[in-house]
Amino acid sequence: MGGTALPYWLEFRLELAYAWITHSQDQVSPELKEKMKRIIVGDEWDRNAYYFLSQSMILMDFDDAASLVNSAYKAYDKNPQTDIFTLQWISFVGVNFLNYCYHHHAGEKYTESSIKFLKSLPITPDLGFSKVLALYYEALFNGDRKTQQSLIHLLKEIGYYSLIQDTVKEDV
Repeated sequence: MGGTALPYWLEFRLELAYAWITHSQDQVSPELKEKMKRIIVGDEWDRNAYYFLSQSMILMDFDDAASLVNSAYKAYDKNPQTDIFTLQWISFVGVNFLNYCYHHHAGEKYTESSIKFLKSLPITPDLGFSKVLALYYEALFNGDRKTQQSLIHLLKEIGYYSLIQDTVKEDV
């Protein structure tokens, strides 16, 4: 029985999952990195572009991802959306980028804009969780252990601790 090549979409999903789990691009080919950047670059920011960026930023070099995230924020600011799915995907861009920043030891220069952006989004039940995560990452980056511990406790209570577990040190 000869080996068959994986369909491209499956290969992409596997590389994507591996990169998020390991917080590493070791298995990502330079061709895939470049392809991800080309797919998103441009002024056509919509729900699909926000979704794609939120999921695939881990496959890009950090500076490329940071540039695209800031471009997404600017596009949203120029044309704020009220469609809940678009709002959710742009909020996931911010949350996922904060996680990416944490694992790349990025400074305030990178994290501040995402925290500010997430806090500026409309107050709706659909975005509440992203705002909680923004507060968590703000506490994490600022060394506010009291707030961080409160939010860790809350996330454990509601069953979402696994979303931030990779950022929690044992002594917190």
